Amino acid sequence: MRAMRRAASHGARLAARGLAAQGQQGRGLHAVAKAELEGEQLFLKDLLRPDAPPGWAVECPAGAGYFRMKKKAGGLEVVIDCEFVAHDPAADTTEFTAFITKDGVTGDFTLKYVAVDGSIHLEAMAMYESQAAAFGLRPEDENERDQHYVGPSVRELETTLVPKEVKGFLSVHGINSGLCDYMHKQVQIFEQEAYMAVLEDLATLTAPDPADSPAGDEKQAAGEEQKVKNS
Repeated sequence: MRAMRRAASHGARLAARGLAAQGQQGRGLHAVAKAELEGEQLFLKDLLRPDAPPGWAVECPAGAGYFRMKKKAGGLEVVIDCEFVAHDPAADTTEFTAFITKDGVTGDFTLKYVAVDGSIHLEAMAMYESQAAAFGLRPEDENERDQHYVGPSVRELETTLVPKEVKGFLSVHGINSGLCDYMHKQVQIFEQEAYMAVLEDLATLTAPDPADSPAGDEKQAAGEEQKVKNS
């Protein structure tokens, strides 16, 4: 599980978790899942929930592996997608994609935020004729994106002013270090909650049937004995 702490404390947490897991050996998957869930619930309480920057709507669909932010201003519509797997706790970085739409054109900008110095790096960009073409979820949308021309790599464009001006353009429209820091922290909380939901479902799925427990067996035997007496 990715954590919003320094590597040392994260490692200590994993070590403690390993000791706890050893104590659960032989108790079955249900017991292990419940113990893990209880540990994660305690850890979540220690995480500070950041406040979303003004003007942004934040949504995280149940069961999804990403969260989305939206904002409309100055004739532009901005949509940001941040996948849980895009957060790298070891490097203390988070990658995300910003989509900006105006007059039927959508720009697709892949960015990386480095928390240690608050820097934002442009990783890739592409232009599309619509939002559906840029981030639609239909199979045909994804197939078309695979074939879409995205232009030269950002590295090739470093000799021009394009990457620098792109970051300036994005900053004007609210994609700055403050927003990135929020996403860097919030993605860890959303992922933590998603993992806990998996553990809760796993515990439910593996919960023992009361009829299969020793107490259940005794109750069933007593019931059968009573039937014999009444017959």
